[in-house]
Amino acid sequence: KVAVNHAMADDFDLILMDMQMPVMGGIEATQWLRQIGCRTPIVALTPNAMKQDRDRCLAAGADGYLTKPVELQRFYQVLVKFLRDEKQPRHTGSAYMSEELTADPEFQSLVQRFVDGLPGQVNAIADAVEQQDWEKVELLSHNLKGVGGNYGYPQISDVAKSINTQVKQRRYDNLGALVTELREACRQITDSQQNAARSAANTPSSFRD
Repeated sequence: KVAVNHAMADDFDLILMDMQMPVMGGIEATQWLRQIGCRTPIVALTPNAMKQDRDRCLAAGADGYLTKPVELQRFYQVLVKFLRDEKQPRHTGSAYMSEELTADPEFQSLVQRFVDGLPGQVNAIADAVEQQDWEKVELLSHNLKGVGGNYGYPQISDVAKSINTQVKQRRYDNLGALVTELREACRQITDSQQNAARSAANTPSSFRD
């Protein structure tokens, strides 16, 4: 559960997923991340070396598989495979938000927390652009592009990615327009959440049931 929350809140290059964990096992955690659209490569770690164990991990959405204790040579091979080039495509499995997941109260709580903090993240990027703190802009936009899609808001990730790319290429002239676009996307998301909350509050309990 903690691993899933971290994976949704930050942008990682690789996830090493222990299969045997309390509360939420590695299979369930991997399935959940894939269902919300997380494309970060996931490598399963398990003491079980049976083929059926490997197949279960891969079927859940893992991109690779390592047995414990981990052999360093094999581990380095995995790192080379998944970290060799930022241009390598992310996990190509299905990126969709299942109805079961979107209806989950715990997931909705995480989404609401993301939406509540989104204006602050957008303002921080805008302030960094105004101060021409390009290192900070690059860091903040990198983080935002990695998590926006995880919560079902790919438009946020797309604009943050554009900002990040422009800064990396030292093309600062378009940042003002992109920040405006990011603010508008943020406004639409927060307005939508507020309207949904008002609609739910005004719906009679008998209909909600």
